[in-house]
Amino acid sequence: MKGSVSQLGTMVLLLYGIYSSKNKDSDWLITGSSDKHIKVWDIDQGKCVQDITEHGASVKCLLPVLDNMFLSAGENLHLWSGDGTLLDTCLSDERDADITLLISTNIKNERFVTACDKELTVYSIKSNSDMDKTGHKICRLKTLPPHLEAIGTLIQVSDKLFASGSLDGMILLWSSETFMPMKKLNTMSEYKGKSHIYPYSVQFIACENQRYLLAAIGCGFAMFDTLYSKLLCKKLNAHYSKVTQLTFVCDGLLLATCSEDGSIRLWGQRSHSNPNEQLTVKASMGLSPIERFLDINFGQLHHNKGPDPFPEPALVGECLGHCGSVMRIVDIGLEGMLSCGADNLVIAWKNSELQKMKRNQVVQEKVLNPSGIV
Repeated sequence: MKGSVSQLGTMVLLLYGIYSSKNKDSDWLITGSSDKHIKVWDIDQGKCVQDITEHGASVKCLLPVLDNMFLSAGENLHLWSGDGTLLDTCLSDERDADITLLISTNIKNERFVTACDKELTVYSIKSNSDMDKTGHKICRLKTLPPHLEAIGTLIQVSDKLFASGSLDGMILLWSSETFMPMKKLNTMSEYKGKSHIYPYSVQFIACENQRYLLAAIGCGFAMFDTLYSKLLCKKLNAHYSKVTQLTFVCDGLLLATCSEDGSIRLWGQRSHSNPNEQLTVKASMGLSPIERFLDINFGQLHHNKGPDPFPEPALVGECLGHCGSVMRIVDIGLEGMLSCGADNLVIAWKNSELQKMKRNQVVQEKVLNPSGIV
């Protein structure tokens, strides 16, 4: 069973591959909310097939584990079977803060890390038929050295590495085997700033190719190479307010950032005089998003032969439609992207250049085959 997690305002979503029901196998979705409910949805039918109420508190995050099980977290940790049966509960040591983030740290998904305020804690799920009738239990393994401030983002980089970013601006790279800190990125001596607004706080981290990190830092963003602990490129003031998320769009040619200021901005290299003209060309070259965006091949990147750092990304477009903070962006390839915000709107943004090309093709076909034109 495969899954992924994203957080949207007061609701968290957990998408599973297959839900085994009595009638047939179908795609399913698990949602958790501040209303203390966990609901299982049949995507094909668009119906809620189960309402779980035993969580008992605001649901802050969800995570798939082992085979046909999942975790929910908030005030405490709960382990559930695929049919919604509560298997085990682990009480949190931190009573003044909730667990807000969960990630798996290995392929089998039986070991995971939680973030609660400044601390990261490692857990595992033990299976023992003699333990009790459920045979599964959440076991706390260790607490990791804390950040200086609250942790805002947590992500698995590879099978051997995961990363955490916090209000203090630091990005820590951790070993998934020893759970020791390996590298530090974006260290700041005066991280609180004037009036304690934390201008270098890390709100979001995304990973590409199990090596490169895209980080939303304060009102800007940066890209790092974890292998060489190298800053590839950065933009300090990308928005008027803090950046909430960033992702590659248009098959990696552009980087989209969204912000509390209500805007979505598109970034590219200055060498891309007109990025939209290169969309189909770049997409057909088999390049990765990192290669397309930085305009360099992996051979040069792997041998650390690129500029140090790369030129600052240039603003090539802006999308304005939300009337509040934009929370998430979802890439839908060359066609465009989706966004959702605090205004409860989901907006589909189309690639205007691609649409123009499609209209021109239709017109050309009509001209070359005029039989249908009266």
